Amino acid sequence: MKKILLVGGDSFSDQNYSGNFTGPAFKKEKYITSWPVLLAERLDMELVCLAQSGAGNEQIYSSILDYISVRGSDNIGMVLAGWSKCERIDFERPGTNKWHNTRVSPKGNVHSWIRKSIRNFYSLQLLCEHFNIPLKQFQMISLFNDYITEYTSNDDYESVRLDCLNSISQSPQFDLIDKSTFIGWPIYKEEEGFVVADVTVHLNWKVYNKLANRIKDSTYYKAGRKANQKYVISDKDPHPNQEGHKLLSEFIYENL
Repeated sequence: MKKILLVGGDSFSDQNYSGNFTGPAFKKEKYITSWPVLLAERLDMELVCLAQSGAGNEQIYSSILDYISVRGSDNIGMVLAGWSKCERIDFERPGTNKWHNTRVSPKGNVHSWIRKSIRNFYSLQLLCEHFNIPLKQFQMISLFNDYITEYTSNDDYESVRLDCLNSISQSPQFDLIDKSTFIGWPIYKEEEGFVVADVTVHLNWKVYNKLANRIKDSTYYKAGRKANQKYVISDKDPHPNQEGHKLLSEFIYENL
């Protein structure tokens, strides 16, 4: 019997992600083989993918915990967790066992959400250590960058970002996170960490979109919009396309 590859995450890991946008660019990528599928095939493991589009970090942790609690750990060969944005709030609808999500929590602030997420990271580490399950976790998309980009002025961006980094480094669990099982920890460049999507599928997409949106020259704008789409669905949808999922699969495999 094959061992189980147990994957938790959000839309970047969801086998059934349907895209945020329609149109020709998306239709070409309608049927995507996701990186968890590709990786499970390469590892010759049976995939159980718990990832769901829109999931926050509470759902990611809880779905893995619930699976292990109900099914046991004997046949799990590895747990992989691709963490999401800290500002998302997750809840279960009574009697359904189905998770629902809100884009931004109405309570707390970015610093409390960061600390809450790091507790989830460390709790997953402890859970897998307790059951002697191999673990690799990583920050799939930025923990806080989208929040401060959308809710902070350009003049305040860098100072808020540095405050967020302090919230990470001052977390009670900061030094307890095992770097050998957390790919890219502590997830920011000042400590030689990284976010997986930022160093793979978004490496060029973010740069080109930022410049293309600020420079009004139409030739540059069109070139930028075209050049940034190698690993993403479209200029409007930054989720990985098929080539992006292949890239993620290779990157994660190399870091196991």
